[in-house]
Amino acid sequence: MINFTIIIDPSPTHQSALRVLKNKQGKMFVGKMANSKATKWKQEFMYKANAHKPAKPYDCPLEVTIDFHYAYLKRFTNAQRKGTFPKTTRPDLDNLEKMVLDSLTECGFMTDDSLVVKKHSSKMYSDSSKISIDIKPFVW
Repeated sequence: MINFTIIIDPSPTHQSALRVLKNKQGKMFVGKMANSKATKWKQEFMYKANAHKPAKPYDCPLEVTIDFHYAYLKRFTNAQRKGTFPKTTRPDLDNLEKMVLDSLTECGFMTDDSLVVKKHSSKMYSDSSKISIDIKPFVW
């Protein structure tokens, strides 16, 4: 079982998308547009996550819990800044999950993110920006 927290702003989620592009000769092809903000975030996340990765990647069914915490906004009153409460605005939770699971797979936490058979996740406002992750083998 692995349980860790990474202090990072969980915002960037836009991953490279397939687009129709043209090469120098004007010929059209399908390619990916890189998003440098998301790429930089992924590099920072992977750098911080590497300190927690297992000696050997998981190769069994997994249960994963991911909690995305966003720092309170300046407009929140002191009464609103107590505890955690749901964040119902963008980015979408499924996009956040995908970015984290893809990064964890690339880091070597698991051989493939298709091994995740049970997933719990939340997107909340709290006192600081961070991502808490819990990975454990799935038990029937």
